Amino acid sequence: MIRGRLVDLTAIERADLPRLLEWRNTPELRRHFREYRDLSMTHQERWFERSQSDPTVVMRAIRRQADGELLGCCGLVYIHWVNRSAELSLYIGHGNAYIDGDGYAEDAARALLGHAFAGLGLHRVWVEVYAFDEAKRALLEQLGFTLEGTLREHHFRDGRFYQGEYYFLLLTSFLGCLLMPSSRDLLMLFISLELVSAPGFLIAAFRKSDPRSNEAGIKFFLIGVLSTAVMLYGMSLVYGVTGSLNLEQIATALSAALPQGQETLVQAAILFIVAGFAFRRHSSPPGTP
Repeated sequence: MIRGRLVDLTAIERADLPRLLEWRNTPELRRHFREYRDLSMTHQERWFERSQSDPTVVMRAIRRQADGELLGCCGLVYIHWVNRSAELSLYIGHGNAYIDGDGYAEDAARALLGHAFAGLGLHRVWVEVYAFDEAKRALLEQLGFTLEGTLREHHFRDGRFYQGEYYFLLLTSFLGCLLMPSSRDLLMLFISLELVSAPGFLIAAFRKSDPRSNEAGIKFFLIGVLSTAVMLYGMSLVYGVTGSLNLEQIATALSAALPQGQETLVQAAILFIVAGFAFRRHSSPPGTP
C-alpha cells in the first residue's frame, strides 16, 4: 500500500471492477481516455488479469483514508525498465469528478510519483494529455511537469481533432528541487540550481522546426549562462573574503569585523549572487509566448 495525506493507493480487487467499469463507460470521464468504445465486464476482467501479470503495468485503486471509499484509479503504464520511464495514469471517478477540487487527485499523484522515483527507481515519468483537458494540464503543471511536445490532430473527439500534449518530469529537476533546500554550502546550492534549470534549455528549443522555439532556446541559454557567470563571480568573491564555501562558516566570518575595504567587496558579492539567482529562477525568455 502507498499512503498519501488524504488517500491510500491499494491493490485493485475483483470487487472493485464493477465500479471501475461504470466509470470507464461514463462519457464525461471516457472523453479523457484513449478508450473509444463501451466496455463489457469481459473487457474489464481481461484488463484486470493483464494488469496483475504484466511487469510493465502498476495499477492501484485510490481509496479515501477516512472511510476506505473507492475514489478512482491510478497507475504507471508502459514501464520501460531499461530506460526507467513510465506513463502516469490517473482519474477520480467518484462523483464523475475526473480531477477533483478536494485534493484527492493531487495527493494520489504525489504519492504515486514518490513511489515511482524512490520505490521503483524510475528516471522519467510522462503523461499524454489532450488539448481540451484543462483540469489535468493544470494539475500536471502544479506537480512540476513541463510540456515536452505536441502531436497535431492526434486525438479525434466530439467531431473534431485535438492535439496530444506530452508532459514529462525529469528526475534531475526533481532531485535539484530536493537538494536546494538542504544545501549547506555554496557549491551544493549551485549544483542543485543547475539540476533544476538545465533541462529548461532543452525544453525551450525542443521544437527544432519552429523558429520561435529556436529563438526561445537561444535566448534562454544566453540568459542562463549570463546569470550563472554573475552568480559564480559573486560566490568566488565570498570565498576569497571568507576562505570557505560552507554557509555557516561564511555567516560566522561575515558577522565578525572585516578588514578595511572588504565590507564593500562583500556587499558587491552578495549583490552578484542575489542578482544571478533571481535571473535564473524568475526570468523567462523574452519575446516568446
